[in-house]
Amino acid sequence: MTTQTLQMKEVFTRLNDAGFGRRFVKKYALPSWWVDEVAQSPAGLDQTLLIISRRLGLTFEALKTPGAAIQGDHPEVRFKRIGDAPTESLRVPAAIGGKLARLVLRATASTPGAPLPSAEAARAEILGSGAPWVGLQQLLDYSWSHGIPVIHLANLPKTTSGQKVRKPAGMAMRVGDRFAIVLCRGNTSESQQAFWLAHELGHIASGHVESGVLVDEDVDKASEDPQEREANEYALGLMCGKTRTFRAKAGNGNLNAKTVAEESKRLGQKLHIVPGHVALNYAHNMNQAQGGVVYAVVNTALKMLKEIKAIPTLRTKLNAEMSWDELSDDDEEFVRVLTGLDDDE
Repeated sequence: MTTQTLQMKEVFTRLNDAGFGRRFVKKYALPSWWVDEVAQSPAGLDQTLLIISRRLGLTFEALKTPGAAIQGDHPEVRFKRIGDAPTESLRVPAAIGGKLARLVLRATASTPGAPLPSAEAARAEILGSGAPWVGLQQLLDYSWSHGIPVIHLANLPKTTSGQKVRKPAGMAMRVGDRFAIVLCRGNTSESQQAFWLAHELGHIASGHVESGVLVDEDVDKASEDPQEREANEYALGLMCGKTRTFRAKAGNGNLNAKTVAEESKRLGQKLHIVPGHVALNYAHNMNQAQGGVVYAVVNTALKMLKEIKAIPTLRTKLNAEMSWDELSDDDEEFVRVLTGLDDDE
């Protein structure tokens, strides 16, 4: 066994301590052509470390220095946490999401990040184009048309520093004069992903993302954080026109899935609100009002409403907007494996 092989093993150990496990690094942070033998020569080792540093947003010198702590070269990161979730469990998604967003921005239309209009004006613009409501597809088209890529980060390490990596609901970031949004959860509900996207647009529109990365561990509609409240209000204004509360009529108790689906569709068409959002709003408010467990019923109702498939929709839009020739083959592969783009092929 050579000194260089031992040195690479030591790098893997330090990467693991920083939250990037060996399996994740080999599968996602190194190109498909890479094999262990590459790192057995000084030049090959340097090439390997350079690829890892570029893909994971880490400093090359820290990787190359035996025993040195792994450091990120990503900009300022701010975390919006729920409860006592450890910040460390969110740093890895922030680093990878930030690097992924930079690559996507490089390969997409360079429309400067002009200020977004108010939620009311944005909603009017979307509905004025003939859309029946403001759902995931409409929000994606709107975001991209304003030069804001929306990316689904599908693959992350499982643990970091002995803790399970938490997938944030979303991240909003600024790179130069442009913005990007990264969604991380695997939730297939069109309406849930749409609300997370609208919330991140709210952060951008409200001026909360002047630099770096803002990470939302979750989106809590009851949050007392001023910026979270402002982003929530923007999201609700964009999707619903105003804050609305949907509940069963007094004395009716919790409704069955068929009734929830029918009423959500009726109200959605009447109020120009995506029906799935009506159903999720009902679940949230009935749980608060009665303490009843209604989410299982609403999940069945969402299936009856036949929502569009959220993750394939996010991937299809990204693939259509990318100018892949702007990226090297290795960078294109990195974007594809992290977003799961090739999973749909």
